[in-house]
Amino acid sequence: MAVNSLSRFGVPGLGAARQPVLQPIFVNRWRILFYGFGIDGGNAVYDLTRQVQSVSLPNLEFDEHTLWSYLSAVYVTSRAEWSSVDITFLDDISNTARQFIELQAARQQNFREVTASRAAENYKFEMDISILAGGGTAESDNDPNIIRTYSLSGCFLKSINDQQLDYTNSGPKTISVTIRPDNVLVRDFTGTEFIAGVSHEEEITTRRGTQSTGIGSRIAGVSLNNASHGTASGGVVFGGLTLSGTLTF
Repeated sequence: MAVNSLSRFGVPGLGAARQPVLQPIFVNRWRILFYGFGIDGGNAVYDLTRQVQSVSLPNLEFDEHTLWSYLSAVYVTSRAEWSSVDITFLDDISNTARQFIELQAARQQNFREVTASRAAENYKFEMDISILAGGGTAESDNDPNIIRTYSLSGCFLKSINDQQLDYTNSGPKTISVTIRPDNVLVRDFTGTEFIAGVSHEEEITTRRGTQSTGIGSRIAGVSLNNASHGTASGGVVFGGLTLSGTLTF
């Protein structure tokens, strides 16, 4: 009988765990859907979706503030910002992709009438960038062919870049656009947001937390706010020390 060496693949972990790497996502299996792009209150047709050649995924950056202290510095954040995304379309001979891009730009600012939109809500649109498994359908959020979806809302066109014409280049012409979203939510293969189970409501309503640094752990029943608080029945564990009953600070 052959030796099963597959169980020895992968880097060693805790508890004698040693398994091969998980199946990766492929960068060529994806799809973009546009909602309200170029037309008021409607969905851009499939012709726009199938003309997409490449897209960058949104990146998230938190701002950083330095709190200077006696002999050290602490860093905190107060706000986050999503990056813009770049999309490249194939410029088709029916002008389908170009027409939708022109219509969206005109919703933001009409260069023929020399007018602009009254409010941003009148021209912003939404997009879903879905990573696919390789199947032939993707009809709903819970479709087995959808692995992950980036839902971009509050989007507008930031720039439109036409590829130059060149006698020495016989390749297809493209149009590149940069899109700025206000917010991005990432959902799993069931359509559930990854952050659905996270809430700040409990720490705010219980006034939990006063320090600018820490390890981020949640210590039930204990709050440093000059008051007495009871712990859970099992006590609260700090490293190897278990505290039970009522703690007064």
